[in-house]
Formats: sequence, C-alpha cells, structure tokens
Amino acid sequence: MDSVKFLHCADLHLDAPLSGIPDHLAQLRQEEFRENFGKIVDLAQKEDVEIIMISGDLFDRESVKKTTIDYIVRKIREIQPIPVLICAGNHDSLLRNYYYKRGGWPDNLHLFDRTIGRIDFPDKNLCVYGISFSEPFQEEGFLKGFAADDANKINIMMVHGDVVTSGDKSRYNPITLSDIESSKLDYVALGHVHSFSGLNKVGNVYWCYPGTPEGKGFDERGVKGVVIGSVSKGYTNIEFRPTGKREYIVEEVDISGVCTYEEITDKIKETFDDRSKENFYKIILKGDISEDFGISSDVIRNKLEEDTYYVKVINETTFGIDINRILEDDTLKNVFINNIVNRIKKSSREEEIQLLKRALKIGICALNGERIEFDENF
Repeated sequence: MDSVKFLHCADLHLDAPLSGIPDHLAQLRQEEFRENFGKIVDLAQKEDVEIIMISGDLFDRESVKKTTIDYIVRKIREIQPIPVLICAGNHDSLLRNYYYKRGGWPDNLHLFDRTIGRIDFPDKNLCVYGISFSEPFQEEGFLKGFAADDANKINIMMVHGDVVTSGDKSRYNPITLSDIESSKLDYVALGHVHSFSGLNKVGNVYWCYPGTPEGKGFDERGVKGVVIGSVSKGYTNIEFRPTGKREYIVEEVDISGVCTYEEITDKIKETFDDRSKENFYKIILKGDISEDFGISSDVIRNKLEEDTYYVKVINETTFGIDINRILEDDTLKNVFINNIVNRIKKSSREEEIQLLKRALKIGICALNGERIEFDENF
C-alpha cells in the first residue's frame, strides 16, 4: 500500500513582538523561535520525511527581519530535494506581506495561492491541495463545497482555519466537520489553533492541529511541538514530537498563614522541577494572610530569579480579618474594613465579592502606608 511520511507544523509566528517580559528576553525568544525552525527542518531530515507541510502563520506580521528570511531560505535549501509546502495564514496573509513575493526562494519550496491549488507527486500517488489567506480575515470557509478530484490518490489538504460547530461563525476560515467529511481527503493538515489537537477523524477523513512549535506566552502553556506521521488511502497515523525550548507554566500557590518571605519562596519552590531554570513561570499567590504582612511581588521575584529562567508573581491573596477585633476599635482603618466586610456579606455575586476583596486589600495597604500593587486582573 502506498504510504507517505510527512512532517506537519504550523503557527511558528517568527519575529512576533513579545510583551510582558524584559526587552532582552524578548529578543532572545525571537532568536529561539528562529532556531526552532532549524530544529524542525533538522528533525524532518533525520526522520526521512517525504514532505514538510507548514499550515500558516510561519511569520507573525508584515515586518520581518532580513536575517529571519535569510535563515529560513538557508534551512529550506539545505534539505533539498524534500518539498516544503506552505499556505499563508491570517498573520502572514499574501496581500499585505512582501516577503513571499521576493525572489530567491529555494526550488523545493512551494507557496499555495489565494485559490485552492494542487501539487501532484506521481511517484508517491499523492496530491496535496492548499490555499492561502489573501487578507487577515476570511469569513467564508475555504473547504465549503470542496471535494478532492481523484479518490484513488492519497489526498491531503493544507489550510489555516477554525474548526467550528455547524452554524457557528469565525473570521478565520470557518471549517465544519461536515466540510471535512465530504471533502474526500485522507488528511487535513490544519493550522491556527496553538495547541495540539491529537488525531481526529470524521467519516473517512483524518485531521489535526499540531499546535505552535514554541510557546509565546502564558496563554500557551505545556509542551509544544510538531507532528510526524504517515498517510495512505483510508488510514493516517501521527506522532507528536516536542520541539519547544521552553515551557510557560502557571502555578497557584496557597500561602495562607505564612509570615515570612522564606516561607513563601519555600512553598513556591515545591512546584518547581529539574527544568525550572529553562522555563517561564507565573506564580499566583492565593490564600488569607495577616493584614500586617504587606507582600511585595518584587521581593519574591528576586528571591526566585536563580531558580527559573523568568518568573512573574501575581499577588491574589486576601487578608484574614478578625471582625470582633475590628468592632472593638473605632479607627478609620477599622471603619473602612467593617464597611467592606459588610458589603461582602450582603453580596450574592461572586464577581462583586472578589472585587470587594481586592478593594479591601488595596485600602488596607494604603491606610498602612504601604506600596500598593495592582495585579493584572484588577
């Protein structure tokens, strides 16, 4: 039985601007994204894949560094004659981006146009279809009404888009399961979703999102990578391969009752593993602490810098209030506390309760003459 071995990746977002981390780390991360592309190409060569498919958003925006383009060109040229097939996504759509129109791309690279195109590989009994975003938004589904031309061939479709429930809308090429099922394809190589979907099947058609090969922020947590698989008529199998250099990890740490920074950092370090120095951490502090303990996120972050690549500390603790003691003392601070506590008791809306608790903490810090920290959710 004819079978084709492939590497499928998407959403590298090269030269993406990175916010929320120091500038020097953002520049290092951009370089690591480029290196990640090299790692993917080297993996494809090591695994003897027959085609590489990049399903959109190879680049993040209109402005791309020449050094980035030069690196991509060099790595693709290194693996000739392995075909590298690309369809543009919403971030690197064809109309607004100059880099796909430049000359000098290697002969083994093929970029799909804004209408569905087809590349035949007769020696593999393979047809690969693909289509690129011409604009950043595509509200009409590319796969709607599509069907492969020759059911005797191994048929793959490369497309960037949103798998949605029938009737739902998306600005990023909505694709329904019925579109996939009626396409007469063997495998749909998707891009756009930044997490690995696993291998899915509807009718006789398999489909997959490989996710992004390298996380870009705390909304892209966990191990990131690419897919290596093989496809034949009526059957596809895949294997997820990690390629990310660093992970983004979010941990909630309950520090109820602590009274020193040492206790806090000890509790946080319990969540670390042997790769903590390579990863990004967001630590969210929870629990009730004494109103006399004005926690500084900066102090905690400094104490953890040697244990992580980067750490961000969010203080969402609340103060444990002794209401009986408050009622005994008619100071301005206690009047304020009593007022807020009574409003919390009367509220039935969780959102309002959490807002009042944060207001209580900020008010106490202000009345104590302490520095006020506003977390990202306030």
